[in-house]
Amino acid sequence: MPGIYTPGGETKLVKAGGAVLGVVQVIAVAFGIISALVMGMKYMFSSVEDRATIKQKMIIFVIGSVLVFGATGLIKLIANWANTVIK
Repeated sequence: MPGIYTPGGETKLVKAGGAVLGVVQVIAVAFGIISALVMGMKYMFSSVEDRATIKQKMIIFVIGSVLVFGATGLIKLIANWANTVIK
């Protein structure tokens, strides 16, 4: 496979992985902010009965956000560790 096994190929692979990770993080943050805004607006303008169901959805949203941001952080940590091992 040309490119990876040539001199400097590892740095190309690390740069490509970093770019993909950056895009995933931006998409995750944008989705999280938009979702939080929509759920907050629904909560403010809903009736008392609907607020209970929205609170349940917010708990799921918070757990999902922690998992997404934790996963991207873990991937970044692994990428940094692999980068130091390669060098």
